[in-house]
Amino acid sequence: MPTRNHLNFEQSRKQAKDLLKAFKARNPEAGDRVKNAIAQIQDDVFSANFSLHDAQRVIAREHGFDSWEHLLGNSDPHLVLVPGGTFILGATKEQVQDFKGFEVYGLTDAMYEDYLLSYAPRKEVHVDSFYIGKYLVTNKQYHEFLEATGRKPHENFSKPRLSQPQQPVCGVTWHDAHDYCVWAGGRLPTEVEWEKAARGTDGRLYPWGNEWDPSKLYSIEGIANREFADSKEWMEYMKQHSPDWTQYDTGPVPAEVGSYPDGASPYGALDMAGNVREWVNDWFNQYAYNYAERNPQGPKTGEGKMNRGGVWMEPRPTQLTWFRGRSGQNAEDPRVGFRCVFLVITDSVDPVPHRS
Repeated sequence: MPTRNHLNFEQSRKQAKDLLKAFKARNPEAGDRVKNAIAQIQDDVFSANFSLHDAQRVIAREHGFDSWEHLLGNSDPHLVLVPGGTFILGATKEQVQDFKGFEVYGLTDAMYEDYLLSYAPRKEVHVDSFYIGKYLVTNKQYHEFLEATGRKPHENFSKPRLSQPQQPVCGVTWHDAHDYCVWAGGRLPTEVEWEKAARGTDGRLYPWGNEWDPSKLYSIEGIANREFADSKEWMEYMKQHSPDWTQYDTGPVPAEVGSYPDGASPYGALDMAGNVREWVNDWFNQYAYNYAERNPQGPKTGEGKMNRGGVWMEPRPTQLTWFRGRSGQNAEDPRVGFRCVFLVITDSVDPVPHRS
């Protein structure tokens, strides 16, 4: 019988262990409830009956709440709730054709047919409730993670224009982003969770609606105070105004998180278009939208990891809620940051059944 969060025993035990250890690392004075759970979970006999839900409940009670969702809803104003239910995933053929018309990546007709498979067909997908970061993870937050774990900082921390406290942390690998979210008590969003948080249930093209408005996000149109008819115009502008923009020593750089509140998604998440692209958990697969229609977790393997959202230096077509990007999981791309999600379990069913 399928479980609520579609985790098997091994996955759930590992997530429970990671969550408790990360909480203890962040809270050295954690009480006996957490310490005892960590000690007990090392016992394979005990851990066989210990799920992610159990670990969440231990931490919630340590904070004085009776459930994980009450802890998240009351203790962190920087999270927004995405209620469970169905939403429209993907793009229509006409929408992808419009994207092709801009010639962002110089798509030929043959490439377009392959590209279309990455977005279509549109379909309704169910996603259970979750909390997601209202903001991208900042340099300040990531620095706390580095100090707590002794992890080596990435190259961008040495670049003053990319390392201001309230800028989104960027240039981290997928592994860095994944480990930060586990340390923080959550995980990276799945690609489908990210898309629902960005566009809501009505299939909108941008987080704020269906009409393009460069004042609602941080992208090259707003920076240049003009629109671009095609990719050729855009690249000519970049060559003239930021010839060394790939070094980030001159020209625009990421904005402080939350600088465009009018561009909020239906649930209140900010910067889900513009600013920096975001790592998500999934591997890339061209046929990803053939996944199951309830809580899809993405393919088990693939060619690089997915990232979603737009980039400050890119134009309108890449700011669409359905636009998909990918990078190698070890890439340190200064255009890519991340945010975390936190699970909500609102019914009486544990994420995995207990063994008797």
